[in-house]
Amino acid sequence: MLRTSQLRGLAAAAAGCLAATVAYNHVPRKASLESPQPRSILSQVRALWSAEAQSLDRRLGGEQAVLQPNEWTSWKLVRSTAETATTKRLVLEPVADPETGITVATSTPLDIAPISCVLFRARTGDSDNDVVIRPYNPINMRYTDGPLMFLVRQYPEGRMSNYLHDMRPGDMIEMKGPFEQYRFVEKEHAGRDIAFIAGGTGLTPCLQLIQDLVQRHQETNPRDRPSHLTLIFANNSEMEILLREELEAMAASSDGYLDIHYLVREAPLVPGPQITQGIVTRPYLRERLPPPEQNPLIFVCGPPGMMESVSGPKTKDKKQGQLAGFLRDLGYKESQVWKL
Repeated sequence: MLRTSQLRGLAAAAAGCLAATVAYNHVPRKASLESPQPRSILSQVRALWSAEAQSLDRRLGGEQAVLQPNEWTSWKLVRSTAETATTKRLVLEPVADPETGITVATSTPLDIAPISCVLFRARTGDSDNDVVIRPYNPINMRYTDGPLMFLVRQYPEGRMSNYLHDMRPGDMIEMKGPFEQYRFVEKEHAGRDIAFIAGGTGLTPCLQLIQDLVQRHQETNPRDRPSHLTLIFANNSEMEILLREELEAMAASSDGYLDIHYLVREAPLVPGPQITQGIVTRPYLRERLPPPEQNPLIFVCGPPGMMESVSGPKTKDKKQGQLAGFLRDLGYKESQVWKL
C-alpha cells in the first residue's frame, strides 16, 4: 500500500513527464531555447506542470482528498464479516486510483467528529435512476488513521443495503463526507447526564459519541465533562445485539461512567440485571433514564416504529419536529431530546 508521500512523488514525476512532452511539442523546431518565444512557452508549461501535479496528487489520494464533504472519493472493500444474520461489518480503505484499486495510507488521521455520517453512492444499474445515495455512520474511534468501519443491516427492499451486502473484497464504492448530525461541545454539557436510546443499527451514531466520551473521560476534568452516560439498546433477540463485546469492554473500562441496559423482544438466553425481555415502554424509560428535572440530554435513534413511540419521528425534510411519545409524556422538553 503506497504512502501519500510516495504518491506525491509519482504525481510530480508524471506531471514532469507531461510538462516535458508539452514543452517539446510547442517549441518551434528551428527556434532556440534562448529566444523570447520559448521562454514564454516554458512559463506556460511550468503553470501546466504545477496544475497537473496538484490534480494528479488529488486523484492519487493526497491527504486532503481521502474524504471530502464536497467531492466523491473511491473506497475499496477490504473485509466484510457477518455480525448477525442480517447485519455485516464492512471495512473500507481509500483508493488512490479507481482503475488500479491501489489504496492510500494517509499519515493524517481523519477527524470524524461525533456525531457524523458519510454518504455512500453506488450505481445499481445502467440508468440514471439506478444511482443510489444513502447515509451511514462510521463506527471507528475519532481521529482514525486506518480504514473506516460500518455496520450495515440488510433490508429486503433496501437498494443500498443489498448492494453493500453483495460487495466482495476488492469491490469499490464512492464516499463523501463527513457531515455532522449533532455538534457536541463537551464543556457545554459539563455536569449533565447523557442518555442514548438506540434500536438495532441506530446504535451507530450513538456509539461515536459514547466511544469518544468514554475514551477521554479519565483525561478530562470532571467539571468539564458530562457526569454520566446511559445506553438503552433495544433489539429483537439477544443474538442480534450488535457489538456487545465492544460495548461491555467500554463499560468495564469506564469505572461506572457508562451504564448499558439491553432490551430484547425474545426471552434472553441468560437473564440478568442488564438484559430485559420486552419492548421500550414508558415505565421502562422512567426507571432507567435520568429524570427531566436534572436536565439530561437524550439521543434517540432507531427504526420508525421505535422513534414514533419514544420521541415522535423527524419531519419529512429531516428536521427535529415536535417532541412526542413517551419522552414528552414523561415531562422531557424538546431542548433535552435530539433525534438522530
